[in-house]
Amino acid sequence: MFLVGIDIGTGGCGTTVLKEDGEVVSTAFEEYPTQHPKAGWAEQDPQDWITGAKNTLKKVMDNPQISPSEVASICIDGTPHTPVLLDEDEDVIRPPILYTDKRSEEQANYLDREFGDLIFDITYNRPTQTWTMPMLLWVKQKEPETWKKIDRILLPKDYVRLKLCGDSATDFTDAASTLLMDMERKNWSEELCELIELPPDVLPPIVPPTEVAGELKKIGNGENIRKLEGTPVVTGADDVCAENFGAGLIEEGQFSLKLATTGRVSWLTEKPYKYEREQHRIVTYPHVNSETLLSGMAFTSPSESLRWLRDTFAHEEMCVAENMEKSVYELMDIEAETVPEGSKGLIFHPHLGSFVTSVRGNFFGVQSYHRKKHFIRALLEGVSFSLKRGYNILKDEILQERKVQLKQEAVLLGGGARSELWSQIMSDVFGIKMIIPRTADASFGAALIGGIGVDIFDDFGDTLERCQIYSREVKPDSKSNSLYEELFSIYEDIENFLPKVSERLEKIYDQRNSE
Repeated sequence: MFLVGIDIGTGGCGTTVLKEDGEVVSTAFEEYPTQHPKAGWAEQDPQDWITGAKNTLKKVMDNPQISPSEVASICIDGTPHTPVLLDEDEDVIRPPILYTDKRSEEQANYLDREFGDLIFDITYNRPTQTWTMPMLLWVKQKEPETWKKIDRILLPKDYVRLKLCGDSATDFTDAASTLLMDMERKNWSEELCELIELPPDVLPPIVPPTEVAGELKKIGNGENIRKLEGTPVVTGADDVCAENFGAGLIEEGQFSLKLATTGRVSWLTEKPYKYEREQHRIVTYPHVNSETLLSGMAFTSPSESLRWLRDTFAHEEMCVAENMEKSVYELMDIEAETVPEGSKGLIFHPHLGSFVTSVRGNFFGVQSYHRKKHFIRALLEGVSFSLKRGYNILKDEILQERKVQLKQEAVLLGGGARSELWSQIMSDVFGIKMIIPRTADASFGAALIGGIGVDIFDDFGDTLERCQIYSREVKPDSKSNSLYEELFSIYEDIENFLPKVSERLEKIYDQRNSE
């Protein structure tokens, strides 16, 4: 039998088909745009999600190895936090606001100032503009006519599932991303809904990620697509939880490091905690098995840093890569591999605006002998240092009082994990083993969740035992780790100095822009 997972991601829709042993048979991906109608705003068109899901499903089903009659389930995961506002006719009222949108910062600050402790006690999270609750308060205050039309609020994967099979429920991982769910009881909190005067009945029922939601309706004219009609559709989870489950994370003490659009440290614990220094940056969801909590902190944007370097300095490599039909990043790796550890004293701080907007990035230690290849390697090392900074906060401060021991190995996720060089740098910087999954796409985890929903697997543990999750391991080199420890100390000293200098620089340009 085959299992299908569909990921409604931030940058596009990815679909994966796999066998019962976890072997990936077919994949497809389709990008869709993000609109930025104003500075700091980010919105998408839900029709792009539907089109992406249908098109990628058609592409994977064109694989001759896959018989539609042997597809046991279809399961969808998606980007959390993003509210899809529907009227009484199930039409979208306004473009959904993405979790990267900053317009509700004022509303988030108000909620945190007035009700922050109450919200944390119920949701295990503090308000920031990332969460649905401040976004909804912004709509209520700034677009009252839109607010009056709201008949139902869904999350992206749930809206897509509504169009595919008619079900409009959500699961508890996605519900948690709204900042309106009681984490202990896993139901909507009337007390929190009252804070923004939101009628709870506009929110969907909350069910487990493995619950069968319905059957696939007619969604296209292709022969294989038509034959999929009637296939069970499983509720699914948010993409962070689906991705981490698909990477084998299910027990307390396991953690992952992500090199993708978001540079993220994620870990599993059994109880929530308060840690004031970083509380606003910690995001906590109930994990897919409901027995553990998946928490994480975002520290940098690896993809943004690498794209910036590529677009600014690697035009020659881009042309060569196109002619050779290779990835430009493969060629950049080949150049960086010729540079010794430490990039001859060049240190990069990856603050390019996505997460810590008040802090400027930099290359420190530039000398006349540094070439492009040194900058490439320094960037890979700098992003790794940034994640190590988060890892140290987690290991030495957040979890210390709980006496939770992290495993001496990390699961490495994201596009960066495909790079053998970057994987080795991460292992050397952290001084621990890195485990690389066979595939790090969230749609892989969604497909596994679907398998549990239709009883292909007994439970989450049985799934991971029966499927081959990992492809390779990378172990640290002791000499490289020793050097990186010294360099990381310098990285930290510079990092601690950056906020004040960056603030002075920002003031200069803010004044000039206002003149």
